[in-house]
Amino acid sequence: YKEVVQKLSAVHNDRPFDPVDLSVYWTEFVMKHKGAKHLKAAFRDLNWFQYFSLDVIALLAVLVLSHVFLTVKCVKLCLQKLSKKRKRD
Repeated sequence: YKEVVQKLSAVHNDRPFDPVDLSVYWTEFVMKHKGAKHLKAAFRDLNWFQYFSLDVIALLAVLVLSHVFLTVKCVKLCLQKLSKKRKRD
């Protein structure tokens, strides 16, 4: 346990910059480039339909419902054919 903690501590402390210096650098960078629009996340440009992935959810729902519908139809058809064969015998 002690060795694992020491390894994790070494990884955590092995940083090229001090966290305070790093935060100062990025604050100055954003101020220098007037907001740094190139660093902003792309989701800010999505509409609400895309943001919540409703298009993907709708597609998956249609696929699942179609699969269930076709499975039920096939089972019903097979049961009808089997019942007709039994009536003939």
